[in-house]
Amino acid sequence: MRNWIVCCALLTGCLPTLAQETYSVVITEIMADPSPQVALPNAEWVELTNKSAAPVELKNWRLGDAGSQSGAFPAFTLLPDSAVIVCSSGSAAALSLFGRTLVVTSFPSLDNDGDNIWLRSASGKTIHQVEYAAAWHATTLKKEGGWSLEMIDSRFPCIGVGNWSSSIDPSGGTPGRANSIAGRIPVLASPTISRAYLTDPFSIVVQFTQAVDSADAALPTHYTLNGNNSIVNALPAAPAFTSVTLRTANPFQLGQITLLYTDVINACGGLQTLRDTARVGLFGDVRKGDLVINELLFNPPSGGSDYIELVNTSQTVVNAASLFLSSVSASGSNSTPVVLSKLPDPVLPGEYVVATADTAWVIRHYPFGGRRHLLLVPGLPSMPDDKGHVQLIGSQGDVLDEVAYEENWHFKLLSDREGVALERIDVHGQSQYSGNWHSAASTAGYGTPGYKNSQGWEFPVDTQDISITPLLFSPDNDGMDDLLFIRYHMKEPGYVASIHLFDREGKPVRTLVEKALLGTEGTWSWDGLDYAGRALSAGTYVIFIETFNLRGQRHAIKKAVVLTRKP
Repeated sequence: MRNWIVCCALLTGCLPTLAQETYSVVITEIMADPSPQVALPNAEWVELTNKSAAPVELKNWRLGDAGSQSGAFPAFTLLPDSAVIVCSSGSAAALSLFGRTLVVTSFPSLDNDGDNIWLRSASGKTIHQVEYAAAWHATTLKKEGGWSLEMIDSRFPCIGVGNWSSSIDPSGGTPGRANSIAGRIPVLASPTISRAYLTDPFSIVVQFTQAVDSADAALPTHYTLNGNNSIVNALPAAPAFTSVTLRTANPFQLGQITLLYTDVINACGGLQTLRDTARVGLFGDVRKGDLVINELLFNPPSGGSDYIELVNTSQTVVNAASLFLSSVSASGSNSTPVVLSKLPDPVLPGEYVVATADTAWVIRHYPFGGRRHLLLVPGLPSMPDDKGHVQLIGSQGDVLDEVAYEENWHFKLLSDREGVALERIDVHGQSQYSGNWHSAASTAGYGTPGYKNSQGWEFPVDTQDISITPLLFSPDNDGMDDLLFIRYHMKEPGYVASIHLFDREGKPVRTLVEKALLGTEGTWSWDGLDYAGRALSAGTYVIFIETFNLRGQRHAIKKAVVLTRKP
C-alpha cells in the first residue's frame, strides 16, 4: 500500500486529494533551544507529520508563532505517516543528514521559555497549533537547552502539557523519524473549565483545558447561567478552539457573582468535556488587604521551585493579570515586578492563587495542594533561604501586602526545614507578625499550595474581650491543634497587654507578650516552647493575661490549658 502511494504521488495524474482538514498534518517535535548542543545541529526547527491517509501538498502553507510567520512553503508533498523537518536555509544542510527538510524563508524565532506555534494551510486555515512551555521538559537539565520537545500520542494533537516531554534520544532529538517517547497516553482526562471571566457586562470567556469541537461548542444550549440570565450566543475562538466567548441576555452588575454551568461538549480525539461549573463576575478594583500573602516556600529541595500563595479575603473578583510580585533586597532596592498572569484570570472571593516557576514540580511534590490556580511565573522574585522580603503589588504600583520573612519563623523543633512551606495562621492577622506564621504540617506533606492552610485558623467572633483556644493542644506539627491561640477583641484602642505562662508549680516558663500596645483586635500564638526554645513536657500550664489602659482600667485573666505530646 505504501509503495502504491509513493508511485501515485509521483504520477502527474495522481495528485494529493486530501482536503485541508484540521489535524491532518500535526507538529510532532519542536527544537526551540538548541544550545548547548547535545549531538544535533545548533539550529531551531519543527517537525511535521502527516497523520492522514492521503498525501498532502504543503505548497503555500505557513508556519508561525505569536510574533511572526514564515514565508510561503515551496511545493512539497508529505506522504501519509511520514515526517519532514521545517527549518531555515542556513540550517538545511546540517539537518538534511537526519531526514527530509523543507526550507522556508523567515523561519520564526522560537522562544526558549515558551511560544505558540501554528501551522496554516494555503487557504489560511489553522491545521494545528501548539502552545508549548519550557516547563514541559522532564528535567531541569533539559530545560537549559539542547533537547527537543516531542509529542507522545499523536491521536490527541490538541492536548498540550501531558502529551509532550523531552526527547530521550541520546542525540537530543529525533528530527525526521519516530519520536523517542512515542506511545499511548494511558489515562486521558476529559477537558474541563480552566477559567471563566467577564470582559464586559455582557461577555463571558470560558477557557477549557483542551481544545473543543468548534461546531458543538458554538451551541448556546450547552451553557446555562444561574438566576435570571441566559446565554444568547456562543463563539469558539480560532485557531486553538480552547476558549468560547458567550454573550448574555442581561448585563452583569459589579459585585454580582453567578454560577455558570457547561454541558457535555465534543472535544479532540473523541473526548468530551465534563459537565462543569464556574463562578463568574466582573473584575473590581483591588485595594490594600483584599489579597494577602498566605503561604511561602523559600527553601525547596534540590531541583524544586519556590512558590508564593495568595488568598482573596475580599468580596471582589480580582484579575490576576493586574497583580505583580516583587522582592526587596537587603539594601532596600526592589526587583522588577513580575506579573502573575499574562491573560485575564479571575481570583474570586475566598480563592487561592499560587505563583511558581515550575508548576509540574509543585503538583508532584505537594499532593495536598490545589491545581485550579497554579500559575507559571518564570521570573518569580528571589526568595533566599535564610530571610527575604516579598511584596504583592497592584496595577498602580501600590503595595497590597508584604512579608519580610525569616527562616527562624519555622517550628523550632523541625530538624530539616528544606521543602517545608511557611503558612499564614490568620488571613486577617498581621502579615509581619512572626506569631501569625507556622510551618506547614507533616500530615499535609509540609505544604498546601492552592488549598486551605494546614495551620490556618478561622477565629470565631467572641463576645468576650479575650479568648483562648484550644484548651488542649499538641505542638507536634501534625496539623491538628499544633498551636494555642489567644485572640483579643477590644472595644477601643489604647490598651497594653502582658502574657506570662507558668507550669503547674507556678514556675514561669515563657513570657509571650510584655507590655504590648494593642489594636482593636489581634492574635497571639504559643507553640509549646519555653524561654530557650526548648519543648516543654506534657502537662497543665497556666496562662496569665493582664491588660490596662492609661485611664487605669485593668483586666486580668488566668486560664489553665493542657499541653499533650505523642509518646
